[in-house]
Order: sequence, then structure tokens, then C-alpha cells
Amino acid sequence: MAFEDFLRVWSNNIFIPLFYSVSLILSTLLGWLFSRFRGGEAFPWNYFYTFLVYSSVIPGIFAINIFLYDLIEGNANGPVKNFSLLIPIFTMIIVLWLIQFNVSFKKIPGFNQLKSFLGYVFVLIFVFMGIEVLFDIGISGLPFIQVVLGFALVLLVLRVLTKRKLSK
Repeated sequence: MAFEDFLRVWSNNIFIPLFYSVSLILSTLLGWLFSRFRGGEAFPWNYFYTFLVYSSVIPGIFAINIFLYDLIEGNANGPVKNFSLLIPIFTMIIVLWLIQFNVSFKKIPGFNQLKSFLGYVFVLIFVFMGIEVLFDIGISGLPFIQVVLGFALVLLVLRVLTKRKLSK
């Protein structure tokens, strides 16, 4: 399945984004309920919250980028309908809002500064979209798993490079 096909499936079947969003919000609420007994900073829960932050932030930032890209290109409807773009954005806001009540983002592994992580994701997705438009390289025609793996690899390299630069 190509990335463009994934976006079409996402926008044509509204139950997929709704199920994803409801499952993330319910997982956050269940984690909040169960972690109250041992504290959100305890061993298994801090990694659970890491997973929830990644799972909500990446689609949310991606939806913001697609929305901005569609506005810049002049596509009112674009490849994804506007309502299906709002679901990941609101899910990201709700999940981060619920998590911050139980645990500090500084205690979640890998999120010493959540703002820098959000900036990395936002810029990286926008750069991928810019490369596709400017150089006519078909990133959206690649299989979805290759796009996700490439995104994760570049994000990891950026994280390691900035960590080395900050430690010097």
C-alpha cells in the first residue's frame, strides 16, 4: 500500500481514525487509572506514557502538516477530507492534556523537552513534503512502511546529532 493509498483509505473510512482516536484516549484513561496506585513515574508506566505520546503526537503533527500543505497548494479538500484531519489533532491535544495530569513530561523517557520533539516532527514532515513538491520525488508513492521507517530513521539521526551537539 502506497502512502497516498493510505491517506485515501484514512479519509474514506471515517471509522479508522475514530477507532484509533478512541483507543488512544481510552488507553490514556486506563493508564491514568491504573498508574494512580503506583505513580505515573514508576517503571512500566513511564514507558507506557512514552508510547502514548508518540502514538498521539506523530499523527497529530502529520495532520497539521497535511492541512497546511493543502492550504498552501490551494486544495480545499486535498487527499484527505478536513474532518478526518481534525480527529488526530484533537486526539493529540486530549491525550497530552490527560497525560500531563498524571506525570510530568520531564519524567517520561525521551521527552525532556516536548517542544523540541514536536518541532523535530513538524519540520521533518514539512521537509518531506517540500522535497516531494520541489524535486518531484514521489515520496507519497512509496510503500507506507518505507515512509514510516525513513521518517523514524531521520528522526533518530536528528536526535542523536542534537544530543551530541548539546553534550559538547
